[in-house]
Amino acid sequence: MNAIRDRVAAAQEDDLPEIARQQSSYFSNPWGLSRLQKDLEDERFIVRVLHVDAAFVGHYLARCVVDELELLSLVVCDEHRRRGFGLRLMTDLFAVARDREVTAVFLEVRNGNTEARQLYQKHGFHQVGKREAYYSDGEDAILMRYIVEPASGVRPI
Repeated sequence: MNAIRDRVAAAQEDDLPEIARQQSSYFSNPWGLSRLQKDLEDERFIVRVLHVDAAFVGHYLARCVVDELELLSLVVCDEHRRRGFGLRLMTDLFAVARDREVTAVFLEVRNGNTEARQLYQKHGFHQVGKREAYYSDGEDAILMRYIVEPASGVRPI
């Protein structure tokens, strides 16, 4: 039996065209290639990719500001969904947040994206607000927050 080998790692320049393709496939306001190239060079931005064996399965984009992290997007390709890869990306996100001494992770998700909302809630995110008519089509955005437990178990004062 062959073991599945998955790896989440910092995106490299040659990952960016696939990330841009995924962004265009899944979002109405996607990150384009030039924006991704700029963000890859900015230390505030976190661009991580998930490879399983030879397949490019998904990615996430986040931005770190002081002690907070904003999850900008998280994608698992359709053909790889419901196999734990969303959790794999989120687990990596939480590890990166702890490494950067982040206290909370925030995100906005479409009100109608029940699959994503359920995934986030299942893994510790809680709704903390709503932005009415946030998206260009008039759909509301649900604001969610995850409190990051520090690796040491003790928060700095």
